[in-house]
Amino acid sequence: MVARRLTLGHVFALTMAGLALLLGALFALLLEGSRRSILQSADTLRTSAGRRTEDGVRAHLSAAAQAVEALERDIRSGTIDPDQARGLEAALFSAVLNAPELAELTLTRAQGRGFGPDRALQLGGETGRWQLSVYRVLDGDQSRLVTRRTSRQGRRWVVELRDRPPDAGLLDAPLSLSTAETASARDPTEHATFTTPASESLYGDVVWSDLHWSDLERDPARRRVVVTVMKAIEDARGEFVGVARAGLLTQQLDQIVRLPVTGASDDPHRVFLCDAAGRLITRIDPRDRLEEQADNSLRVAPADLPNEVAAALRLPALREVGADRPAVAGQAWVGGRKYLATFMALPDTQGWRAGIVAPEDFYLRG
Repeated sequence: MVARRLTLGHVFALTMAGLALLLGALFALLLEGSRRSILQSADTLRTSAGRRTEDGVRAHLSAAAQAVEALERDIRSGTIDPDQARGLEAALFSAVLNAPELAELTLTRAQGRGFGPDRALQLGGETGRWQLSVYRVLDGDQSRLVTRRTSRQGRRWVVELRDRPPDAGLLDAPLSLSTAETASARDPTEHATFTTPASESLYGDVVWSDLHWSDLERDPARRRVVVTVMKAIEDARGEFVGVARAGLLTQQLDQIVRLPVTGASDDPHRVFLCDAAGRLITRIDPRDRLEEQADNSLRVAPADLPNEVAAALRLPALREVGADRPAVAGQAWVGGRKYLATFMALPDTQGWRAGIVAPEDFYLRG
C-alpha cells in the first residue's frame, strides 16, 4: 500500500486549521478576560453605590448626634440651665425648628446617686424627675412643633402639651394639661430610652436605637417611625443631668436608597437597607408597611418583594458582613437570569447593611 504524500495544499490546510484553533482559543481567552474585567468593574460600581449609601445614611444620622452634642455643650457651658423650663424649651424648639430632618429633641431629667450592684444608675426622688420634648408632627405637606412635658404632680404623673399650629412661634400656644395622655403617663426614667444610655456600661456613650415607634405620639393614625440617638450627659461639675435624646424621621432613608447607581435610563440596580437576618429596613414599594417584630424592632413588610431582592436577602454573603469583612459579594439565579449582589456594613447602626443587586447581563451588554 502506497502512503499518501502530503501536498503543499494539505500542509496549508492543516496550518490554517491549526491557526484557526489557536485564534479561537486566543479569542476565547480574550473574551473571558474582558468579561472578568467588566465584572470586576461592575463589582467596583456596586461597592461605590454602597459607599454612597453609607455616606447618605451617616449624614442623615449625624443630624441627631449633632443635636444631642449641641444640647450637652450648652448645658456644660451654662448657656442653658436644665432646670429652667422656659429656656430649655426655647433651646429644644430652636434645634428642631432649624433641622427639618429632626423628629424630636428630648431631655429626661433626674438626679443621679451613683451606680448600684445591678450597674443601673440610682436616682433621686420622683419630684426631681421630668421629661421635656419638642417634637415634629407631620400634617400632609406641613409640619408643626409640639412641646410635651411629663412631670410628677402630687401622686400622679401628668402630661402637658403646647400644641402649636404650623409656622407658629415658641409661645403661640398655651401649655395645657392633656387628660388623654395623663391617663397613661408613666415615669419617663423607667423607659428603655433612659435606662439603656444611663447604664454603667454605656454611660456617656452615644447610643443608637433601631427603628421604633415614637413614644411621643400615641394616636395610631399619627404614629411615626423614628431612629434615635441617646446619651447620658453631665454638667460642668461632672454631675448627672439626665439623658438627651434626638429622633430622626425615617422617610429620608427611603429616599437615600432610591438614588440611581448609573445614568442609564433602564438602570436595573436595586438598593436597599436590611439587617443581618435579611429583614428590610427601607421600603421598595410605596405600598410597603412597617410591622413590629418579636424583638420589638420595626421592619418593612413588602407588598410585592421583587424576586431578585428576595433571592439576594437569602444569600450567605449577607450574614458574612462584619467588622473584618465590611463588604461581601454574592450571586443568585432568578428565572434563569444571573444576579450579582454586594452587601456593605453600615457603621453606627444596629447592624444594618446596604444591599445592591443587579442582573449580570446589564454589565455585559454591548
